[in-house]
Amino acid sequence: MSAARFKSLLAVQKHRVDRAMGVVLEKNETVRQRESDRDAARERAQQAVVAYQLVQQRLAESTLAGGLAFQLAGASSRCEIQRTLIADTAQALGTAEEVLVSAEAEAVDARATYRRTLARQDALVSLQANWSRKRE
Repeated sequence: MSAARFKSLLAVQKHRVDRAMGVVLEKNETVRQRESDRDAARERAQQAVVAYQLVQQRLAESTLAGGLAFQLAGASSRCEIQRTLIADTAQALGTAEEVLVSAEAEAVDARATYRRTLARQDALVSLQANWSRKRE
């Protein structure tokens, strides 16, 4: 094998390594964004629970104060709305967590591809060094 051939192979392999690193960086950024999305979904779910607890507390206070039936009906309706909101935010949180797990798996695959590509480049550099020593 000639020095020019090694040089050509190393250039191609370096391009592959650079491309693989670009994919790793892209996937890592995607993971960070999905983590942010999940955290925002978790915050919305927690806020929904707090709002529900507040409505329940107001309903209990209204009942203790001898609230009228129509006030109790309205409070009960607000509780039902809050329970629906809690269910919706819990579902959104579950979806966000699933998307995050998928993004993390893609990032792991990208890192593995990068390591394999880098190992091939290292092997080629080593092969070139051995070849050069034998030629001398």
